Amino acid sequence: MTRNEVGKLRYTIFPSRIGPLGLAATDRGICRLTMNADRGTFGIELETRYRCAAVDDDRSFGNERAMLEEYFQGKTKRFDCPLHFVEGTDFQRQVWHALRRIPYGQVRSYAWVAREIGHPRAVRAVGGANGRNPIAILVPCHRVIRSDGGLGGFGAGPEVKRALLRIEGVILAK
Repeated sequence: MTRNEVGKLRYTIFPSRIGPLGLAATDRGICRLTMNADRGTFGIELETRYRCAAVDDDRSFGNERAMLEEYFQGKTKRFDCPLHFVEGTDFQRQVWHALRRIPYGQVRSYAWVAREIGHPRAVRAVGGANGRNPIAILVPCHRVIRSDGGLGGFGAGPEVKRALLRIEGVILAK
């Protein structure tokens, strides 16, 4: 990734129902949402990952913050902010775009995602791509579960995945 791919990078960190969230954006859209973000290290992590300067800019994220706060209150069911995938392989990006087609309040299996992107045997690779999703929540990787109905993995932990699904009215038996 080159400096030109990212351009200007802004970020903010704010409290949420599931802990501090870090949002980062280029001029084209949100490129990262990190759970349990730390103000002391988030900017440095962004600069290292994207090889550019990152500016702490809380004022630039009013709409996105409001949308996420409404989501946590169960009021927002769709995120309309622009996204900018500046990382990931073509395969990972296919997976992330498929995740965005999973409706609010519903879950799909890793196998469903694999079939959806035309790679039905790539279930494990889908799980890997899901785990590398740079824009969690807005790209709803939490809506993907195991074929047997089990929770499956989640970078922020199973409790957070269950909490996000509960917000959407999904209660899993397993």
